[in-house]
Amino acid sequence: MDIKVGKILLRTFRRYLGIGYGNPKSWSRKLFYISILFVTFVLFTLITVNYETKTDQKFVRRLYESTIPPQLKQQPLQQPYHFNGSQKAKKLDGQKYPKLTNDGKFIPIRKIVHLDLKGGAFKPSFFPKLFNFFNKIGLTGVLIEWEDMFPYTGKLFDAINGDAYSISDIERILQSAKDNQLDVIPLVQTFGHLEWILKLEKFKHLREDKRYPQVICFGNDEAFDLIKQMIDQVADMHKKYGMKYFHMGADEAFHVGFCDETIEKMTKEGSKEGSKDRVMLWHISRIAKYIKSTHSTTVLAWHDMFGHVAENDLRFYEMTEILEPVLWSYAECLDEYLPFTDWVALKPFKNVWGSSAFKGADGPMKYHSNPMHYIKNHESWISQMTQAYREFDYFQVRVYL
Repeated sequence: MDIKVGKILLRTFRRYLGIGYGNPKSWSRKLFYISILFVTFVLFTLITVNYETKTDQKFVRRLYESTIPPQLKQQPLQQPYHFNGSQKAKKLDGQKYPKLTNDGKFIPIRKIVHLDLKGGAFKPSFFPKLFNFFNKIGLTGVLIEWEDMFPYTGKLFDAINGDAYSISDIERILQSAKDNQLDVIPLVQTFGHLEWILKLEKFKHLREDKRYPQVICFGNDEAFDLIKQMIDQVADMHKKYGMKYFHMGADEAFHVGFCDETIEKMTKEGSKEGSKDRVMLWHISRIAKYIKSTHSTTVLAWHDMFGHVAENDLRFYEMTEILEPVLWSYAECLDEYLPFTDWVALKPFKNVWGSSAFKGADGPMKYHSNPMHYIKNHESWISQMTQAYREFDYFQVRVYL
C-alpha cells in the first residue's frame, strides 16, 4: 500500500511540474516550486537539529545535576546575592564583592592574562605596547611564565635560552607593567613542565622517569635545591616591583613514582598502593611553604594534582593554609570537565581562582586559532563562576590562559 501511495505522489508531482511529459510547464514555474520544496526541507532540518540539540543539553544538565549532593545544590543562577543582617559587606581591590550583573551573573574584579614565554617570546621593546593595550581593555594584571627566557645564573645558566632577556630587559618589562597599573605574578614550574631543564644532558639524571623530560625527581635533594634556585632568582627580581602572589605551577605531572628517591618518599608518606596523592601533596606543600616563608607572599598552584584528594589529607599537609588553588579548564562545556563536585572538594581553601582560555589549548597540531572554541569556553566559565562563587570567601580572579 505504501509503495502504491508513493508512486501516485511521484506521478502527481511529475505531472504537475511537467517532468517527462511532452507539454511541460514553463521552467520558471518549475524552479519556483522546486525552490519552495527546497526551503521547506531546509527549515524542517533546522527545526529538527535545534530540537535535538536542546534535548541533548537538557540531558547533560540533568546528568550534571545528579552529581551534586542534595544538601549542596545551589540557588537558581539568576538569583542575585543578598547580604543578611549578620554578614558584613566585603570588598576586593576597593570594589564591592561579589560584583554581579543585573541578572545575577558573576563578574570577576581581577582580570589577569597569562604570558607563557616558551618557544615564541616577545621582543623586550614590545612589552610596553602590549601592557598599554592590556590596561586599556580593563585587565588588572599579568601572569608571566618566564621559563628559559629568564637570565638565570649559577647552575641554571646552562639551561637558559640563547636569546634570553638580560637583567635590564626584565627590569624594564616589570617597570612597564607597573607604569600601566598591572600587577605582575611570576610563574615558576616546580613539578612538571620542566622540559626546558630536563631535556639537557647536564640535568638528565634529575628526571622522575628517565624516558621523559617532563617531571623532576622531586624526592631528590639536588632537584629540590635546583627548584629553590629558580624560585629565589625570579622572586628576588619581582619583589623590587611588588609581588603579591607567586605561582608555583604544579600541573600535569604525569610521571610520578619512578625515580628511587620518590619511591622511597612514597613509602615514608604512607601512600597507598597505586596511589600517589600523598607524595604529591608532600612535594607541593613543602614548595609552597618555602615560597611563603622565604618571600612573604601568597602562593598559587594549578588545581589538577590535588583537587580530587580527601579533605583530611589536604589539611594534614596544611594545603588549605599555604596556597590558593587556580582551577583551569579549556573545555567548551565545563559541566563535563569541571563538575560542581570539583568546586565542593576545594571548599576548605576559602579563596579560589579560575582560568579560562583565549588561545592555544585546541590540539598540538593547530596552525590557526578556533575563536568559537574560546568563546564557548568563556561563556561556560561565566556559568561556573556564577554558581561556584557562593561556596568560597572570595572567587579571586579570572586568569586568561
